[in-house]
Amino acid sequence: MLIILDLDGTLVDSEKCHFNSFVKSLERNGFAVTKKIKSGIMNVFGLSAKDIIKKVIPGISEEKLLLVAEDIKEIAVNEEIDKVKIINGAMDFVKAHYKSDDLAIITNSSEKFTRAILKRLDLMKYFKMLVAPGMKGLKPKPSDEMINHALNKLRYNKSDCLLIGDSIYDFLSAKKAKIRFIAVLSKSDYKKELKKLAECYTDLSRVKI
Repeated sequence: MLIILDLDGTLVDSEKCHFNSFVKSLERNGFAVTKKIKSGIMNVFGLSAKDIIKKVIPGISEEKLLLVAEDIKEIAVNEEIDKVKIINGAMDFVKAHYKSDDLAIITNSSEKFTRAILKRLDLMKYFKMLVAPGMKGLKPKPSDEMINHALNKLRYNKSDCLLIGDSIYDFLSAKKAKIRFIAVLSKSDYKKELKKLAECYTDLSRVKI
């Protein structure tokens, strides 16, 4: 079986890292970060950095958007990465499944940030594949492009694949791809919505495949 895992909020607690990186990048690029903007960032965590920026800074130019997004990535990797911790139960799940199943990561975080996290936490050796937005021109979740890319590359049928994540965007991506979805709620900002839509567990260590 191919088990696809989301990164942020599913494997690692990176919310503080990402939030600080967004705020720092916006401020360094001349934006006044109000309480409304801070709340807006938190309300749409799970989307890609570019999509979050466009939601909290409507009308931002493409040039400025690319600059802010690149700064977010650099700040996260170079200044805030020490705030990222593996979530309780995640390592138990990975070690229980990586020998009998193929594991992959599909994330809306940047490839650079994801690889830095996996290296820092010594996790990359457990995964067959990593897919992030922009790789091969792939769109971020809630698109199903990254899921379909992983299925094709690793040669799995949809019936032999599932996605585990913590956001509504993970759910929508799995739904579009027509694969099974499991929600983990320990760090989720979408508990209320996911409880109505998905098979849910408190954390990865309790997930039943």
